[in-house]
Order: sequence, then C-alpha cells, then structure tokens
Amino acid sequence: MSTPDTAWRVLDRSLAFDAAPRLKVWRESVALPDGRQVDDYYQVALPDFVVLVAVTPDDRAVMLKGYKHGVRQECLTFPGGLLEPGEDPEEAARRELVEETGFVCEDIASLGAFVVNGNQRCATGHVFYGSGARLIAARSNTDLEAATRLLLPFGQLPDHVGFDGFNLMPHALALGLAVMHRARCQAREAELAHASAMD
Repeated sequence: MSTPDTAWRVLDRSLAFDAAPRLKVWRESVALPDGRQVDDYYQVALPDFVVLVAVTPDDRAVMLKGYKHGVRQECLTFPGGLLEPGEDPEEAARRELVEETGFVCEDIASLGAFVVNGNQRCATGHVFYGSGARLIAARSNTDLEAATRLLLPFGQLPDHVGFDGFNLMPHALALGLAVMHRARCQAREAELAHASAMD
C-alpha cells in the first residue's frame, strides 16, 4: 500500500488508443515524490479475468489445451475467461468452467486477485480453486481457440510448468497458489486431527 510520500500523483490523463471493450491505452502525466514529472506514462486497460483450478474427487485437474495467438502455439491452461461487466468474479469462474468444460465444482475458494503488470496495470486476474469437480453438461465450444478438454493428475502438473505449452503466467501462478492452498488445508486438517487425538 502506498503512503503519501511514495505515491505518484496523476496530473493529467487522456485516452491514447481505444479498442473497447478489449483494450484501451491511457497516457498519463505523473508527478513523482522527488519532484520529477513524466508526461508520457502509459497505462493499459484490459478486461479483468478469472482462472479456476478445478479438481475432481479422484484428484485430476480439469484442463484445456488449445491455440493461444499471443504466444503463437497450443497452450495448456486452466478454465477461465473475461468477466462480464458487473459480474462477480466467483460467478464468472463458475460460468467459464461449465461453458468451457461442462464441469461444475462443489466448493470454490478464492486464492486472491492479482494485478498483471505493476507499472502498466493491464488487468486484474482473480484466481480460484474448486474441489469436487464433476461433469454435468456438454461444453459450449464458443471460444475461438476450440480447446480440447483434458483431465490430468494434479500431482503431475508442476512437471508441465514451462513445458508442453504450460507457459502462460496467470495459469502457472494459479497452479502455485493451488499447491499452497492445498498445503494449508492439509496442515489445518492435521492440526485438527492432532487436537482431536489429544482430547
């Protein structure tokens, strides 16, 4: 969190490029705490998005493999997508899961919201972990990528990071957060079991 002596002050802001609703670029004039002024500090506005690590009762992750034009290759990803205007992030995660895979989760936990770029902002990614994933419907196949649905053992996912097209930062971050979330849950369960055994 910034303090009054570290925050930059926006003196002026104008729209430099508008390709709404997918992309806007703002040009800001900012004053730094040391008195310097930067007249062309650009901010990128992309839609906020969700990523959901959904795991089945037999501990397999619901994944997608499909072409991503930004990296010009097929990528391994978790289900996710853009938030609709005014949409709650958890509801967006549930919607994207069923649209892209036909699965739903019994329980979903928020793993946090993260700004994509510390200087240009770009977007906020909301990351979720879902357990008890089960197939309830056919996927809608409305995405441009036409991805294939895969069920991969959760414990093997770290072996794919940086390989097999598992190279998109939001999805690698989601896996790391999911691993930490599961470790915290297991530690809590062990503490409760230990406390019960002491009674």
